[in-house]
Parts: sequence; C-alpha cells; structure tokens
Amino acid sequence: MHEKGGAFTNSIKIKLIIIFLLVSLIPVIILGYLVMDKFKEELKNNFIKATSREIRHVDRNISLYFKAVKEDTRMLATNPIVKEADESLTTYMNKTKPQELQLTPLKKGGVEADIYEVFSHFAKNHSKVSSVYLGTKSGGYVQWPAISLSTKNYDPRKRPFYKGAMKDKDKVAITDPYYWSANDTTNVSVVTTVKDNNGRIIGVQGIDISLDSLTRMIEDIKIGETGYVIVTNNQGSILAHSQNAELNFKSIKSLGVNKLNNIESINQASFEAVMNGKNYFMNLRNSSQTNLKFIAVIEKKELTERVDNIYKIIFWIIFILTIIIIVISIFFSNKFTKPLIAATNFAREITDENLNVEPLKIERRDEIGELSGTLNDMKNKLHRQIHKLNLKNKALKYEKEKLQKYLDISDLMRIARLNARFF
Repeated sequence: MHEKGGAFTNSIKIKLIIIFLLVSLIPVIILGYLVMDKFKEELKNNFIKATSREIRHVDRNISLYFKAVKEDTRMLATNPIVKEADESLTTYMNKTKPQELQLTPLKKGGVEADIYEVFSHFAKNHSKVSSVYLGTKSGGYVQWPAISLSTKNYDPRKRPFYKGAMKDKDKVAITDPYYWSANDTTNVSVVTTVKDNNGRIIGVQGIDISLDSLTRMIEDIKIGETGYVIVTNNQGSILAHSQNAELNFKSIKSLGVNKLNNIESINQASFEAVMNGKNYFMNLRNSSQTNLKFIAVIEKKELTERVDNIYKIIFWIIFILTIIIIVISIFFSNKFTKPLIAATNFAREITDENLNVEPLKIERRDEIGELSGTLNDMKNKLHRQIHKLNLKNKALKYEKEKLQKYLDISDLMRIARLNARFF
C-alpha cells in the first residue's frame, strides 16, 4: 500500500501557501518601499522648506538690523559735531606706553570731548553696539568706550575699517569680522566716510557690532530638537554660531565639512555631512540682501527617527498581513487540496485492486469535480470490464471442463481398442 496523500499534501500545500504569500506580500513590500522612499524624500523637502523659511526670517531680521546700523552710521557721519573733527583729535601713532594708549577724550576737551559725548549718547540707546569711533585722515582717533588701546603706534588709517570705507567712499560698507583685543570681542564694522561741509573727506565713521549680538539674534531660532543656524560671510568666516560661539570668526573649514570648503561659490545647497562623529543634514542659502550665507543644521538621527517609526509600523503591518495571508492560504489550500487528496487516495485504492472503494463525492463543478467524476467513471468501467472478464472466464472454464471430459472418454476408448488388438 502507498502512504495516503502525505507527500502530495505537503508539496501542494506548501507551494500554494508560498504562492499566496508571494502574490500578496510582494506588492505590499514594493509599495512600502516606495512609500518609505517618498516619505524620506518628503522629510528632507520639509526640512529644506522649513529651514529656508527660517533662514529668510533670520535674513530679514539681520538685514533690517544692518540696515538700521547703516542708517545710524550715516547719521553719525553727517552729525554736525562729528563733521567738526579736525587735526586737534588725539593721535596714537607714536604712543607705546600703556598710559599713553589710554583713551581720555573727556580730559582732552574741545571737539574731541563733544564727539565722544555724541558717541556715548548713541551707545547708551543702542545696547547691541560694541563700539563707536572716528578715525581722521590725519591719524586722529576718538572712540566710545574710552578704553586703553592694545595696539602700539595705533594708526586708524591702516586699520581694515578705514580701508573698507575708502574703497567705496559714497557708500556704507560692512567689513570682514576681526578680533579686537582691547575689549576681547570679535566684531564686524559698519563704516562710511565723513565729509566736511565742503564735501571733502576728513575721516571714517564706524560702528562695531559684536558677533555675540548676531549669535543672540539666531540662537532662539528652533529647528527641531537638535537644529541650529550658522551665519558666515561670503569668504567663509563664521559670523555667528548659535551652538558654539567659540567658533565665531573662525573659518568654515574648522567644521571639517568638505562640501563647505568652497562656500564662496555656493548660493544654495542641501546635503549630508559628518561633524564630530555625528551625521547631519545641512541646508545652505545665500542672502542677496546682505551677501551673508546661512547654514541650517540638524542631526540626521532626528529626521531618521521619524522614518524608523514608520518602518516599525510598516513592519508590523506586513507581519500581521503575513499571519492573515498564511491563515487564508491554509484555508483555501485545504479547500483546494482536500478533493485532490481524496482523488489521489481513490486512485491508489484502484491501483491496489480495491474496486469496492466508496465513490468520490462530487461537490464542485470545476476541473477538480470533473476529475473526480472521471475517476468514478473509470472505476465503474473497470468494475464492469472485470465482471465481464469473470463471466467469460467462467464460460471458458465450463468449456474446458466439458472438453476435459471429452478427452478423458476418448482416451479410454483408445486404450480399449489397443487392448482388444493385442488380446
């Protein structure tokens, strides 16, 4: 006897379950992958849109701030008292001793004291100002606050602020950041030329803004949980870093991000980068108004955490779908294989010459039902054929017996004739 339906059951059931899983899960997995890919792209786009919006907001605030400082600088440069500056202003070009480098405009009196009073009054009403000063073409210098100069033989005409203003004498300029050791600050200077009533340039008026002031302007900007903004000038000097003020005035190269090394040629870009062993996503935008560059930074982990959560949801959806599909596939495979198994066992009974096996129940009108009907017909035909063969066999047996009796009588008669001949 054959083992009934075992290997057949395992084979077709497993194949059907695998087919069900493949047909059902492959589209789900592909769709999940496409959704995740789209979601990741959407997250990046949302980050770019959100940070670009924040950058525009910061840029607008800084632009307005610098616009106000420029207006203040021009206002001071056109102040009648400032325009009275002459060769009487103290010079420090030949001063080397600390007491000689101490600024004492009020003691000096005259126009120098008057200019200092103007600067002092202005500074008291503008808390973000680091210093206010005037350098004349004769080398005179007056400044608020009245501190001690740290540079010996100080000549304002050789300083970057003076040269910056003289490059474009009719405009208000913003210099590159520089370190001012006298008050231990890193500043940018907003400068313009001062002209007397006859239109002749007599010096340069300047207002210094500490980079700490710029940092305070951007440090309250919230970009997610880990995001922040970096402001640089066009040459790549960091003007404001809301997370680490110690980086102010340093080159953008100090961040160790290769894609920022040629920042002067980048107007806008979005990319991934590594800083201090952490992965970040950056969005760089250039300001057309101030020519500053803004870099929005956020940890990549913060963005991918949302993706990871979606991955988990999709995983559990696929897992639950797999269980449901397995249950459904087992149900349908049983419904499909049960009549096939019955047909297989039925055929094996016939193979084992058991024609008294119960006929197959035909409950379907498909190919499987047709197969069951055909097997039943085959069994009935075999049964009829065997019955006919049995009848013929009986008839042959009867004829054989008759023939045998005839042969036996013939043999007896032949023996009797032989005996009569010899006796």
